[in-house]
Amino acid sequence: MALPPASPRALSPGDGSILRLRRALEQAPGDRELGLALARAMAAQGRFREAMVQAARLLEEEPGSAEARFLLAWGTLGAGEEGAPELLEGLPEEADRCRELAGKAADLGHFEITCRLLARAAALQPGDAGTALKHAIALDYAGRFQDSLAELDELATRFAGDPANLAQVRFHQATTLLLLGHLEEGFRLMESRLALAAPKPMPMARWQGGPLAGRRLFLRPEQGYGDLFMFLRYVPWLAAQGAEVHLEAYFSAQAVCATCPGLRGVLEGELALPADTLQVEMGSLPLCCGTGADRVPAPIPYLSVPAQVPNRAALAEAIQGPGRRLGLVWAGHPGHLRTHERNLPPELLELLEAVPDATWFSLQKGGGPRPGLPMVDLAPLLDDYADTAFALSRLDGLISVDTGVVHLAGAMGVPTWVLLPALPDWRWQLERTDSPWYPGMRLWRQTRHWDWPEVMERVVSALAGPGAFCSSASRG
Repeated sequence: MALPPASPRALSPGDGSILRLRRALEQAPGDRELGLALARAMAAQGRFREAMVQAARLLEEEPGSAEARFLLAWGTLGAGEEGAPELLEGLPEEADRCRELAGKAADLGHFEITCRLLARAAALQPGDAGTALKHAIALDYAGRFQDSLAELDELATRFAGDPANLAQVRFHQATTLLLLGHLEEGFRLMESRLALAAPKPMPMARWQGGPLAGRRLFLRPEQGYGDLFMFLRYVPWLAAQGAEVHLEAYFSAQAVCATCPGLRGVLEGELALPADTLQVEMGSLPLCCGTGADRVPAPIPYLSVPAQVPNRAALAEAIQGPGRRLGLVWAGHPGHLRTHERNLPPELLELLEAVPDATWFSLQKGGGPRPGLPMVDLAPLLDDYADTAFALSRLDGLISVDTGVVHLAGAMGVPTWVLLPALPDWRWQLERTDSPWYPGMRLWRQTRHWDWPEVMERVVSALAGPGAFCSSASRG
């Protein structure tokens, strides 16, 4: 069995635990718990064949040891050998063991094995909605989207009388359909998200489409900054329908949002709108505004640099340098559910040092490892998204993983290359190198899960070619 690329979280760093456990076993050679701990530490640190040997030794001493069987299966999987799922058959709490090994298989890039293990767990516990749903999601990771949709259809029937589980199923149906480009049906089912998490209710009627002439409409953000910037594209259209559009915006984005054409006001503090105002969650705008495969509004640019930029002078001074001035972001918000999939190992950015005619600027916020690539760190000057918008306006382009700054750059019309995992967020769809949401944006996708080096090799090659992020003749 070939070894695919693995997730960064698949292996724990060496911490001396294996050596300590070996020494402890020398003092207590028959200690079962120490032997199991050694096998588990070996597997966790990627020493899979050693884990297999240690687990097999433990099974010789105690053939009925369920933990040793599991550790042998984990080692077998990590070493690329066949037969790991079969080692779990008949174990006590087999479904739990299958779920645990399925997580290991996913981190190691073996998504077909993940599907097999979760299917087995779901069959053992047919009433467990969570496992059945995880199996459907695993089918997406394996690229089996039609199989995923078929399973989700079956789950929707099974949980028709269970609102909480049905909402989860509908939400994942929506994301899979949107990935496949079925926007109308996908956005219809995406309304299920409101049963999972919605903004705090306010005493206003909800707009669900229909005439807006002469009406006040209050837009409510739901998730992160990326969604906020992306869905502001609907404001000019709403205003053209006769709506007086107001926005509830996150504090650090209020100035940037206020530059959107057609937006009457950005609300701060206590709500002060008349009682007949209509409200709508911003994630519902694609459905309410009739978005379809050939009806994606993209009035680029629809955001710009606000008049007041807290660190304008300092940023103008910092963004200097020869050749193309290119921004970098390699990590998204640490709280995002799929951050470990979306983030680029920072050391891979060192490949960019070979790119000619470029000066690099970091827009990366937060801590964490930094690349060795020589670059100007703008993060200390990015106190507000007004600062970020001004920085983007001074650059010739942005190269970033999928995070909020991508949507701000796209909304401003800044040339942007987005680095995407093999299974991206729904809005990027599949296979295509462009985006209907941001014409001119270029998408760089993993061809295999976790394989960022191959992506960066293509990016470096393209940057060395003609026409990649042309240097501006002047920057006002």
